Amino acid sequence: MAKARPQIVDYLCDVLAPLGAVEPRSRFGGWGLYVDDVMFTLIRDQEAYFRADDKTAGDYEALGLTRYKSPINRGIIMPYYQLPPDLFDDPDLMVEWAAGALAAARRAKAAKTQNKRKSAGR
Repeated sequence: MAKARPQIVDYLCDVLAPLGAVEPRSRFGGWGLYVDDVMFTLIRDQEAYFRADDKTAGDYEALGLTRYKSPINRGIIMPYYQLPPDLFDDPDLMVEWAAGALAAARRAKAAKTQNKRKSAGR
């Protein structure tokens, strides 16, 4: 039986459409949102989190937002932060923050690909 998709998933897919074709996938007991096969949003229990890295994490931390802690993998903390609540009132601001999350996810994917190439001796 297919997992029912929460309303927040459909809402974010619609709002974030300016970033490209947003594809929701069932992930980590929740949902991931992808653009160009890059996951930049994690949704679990009606709570959304954007991907962050060294360039963007400070923006979330300055607002006192917390990182996602996996309830499945012994509390592993992942590089995803809660969305600022006011983003839900401002779709343009939501897209702006999501663009930063997508950029962070792309940087992480590029670094991972580069590390694989180095370890393969290329």
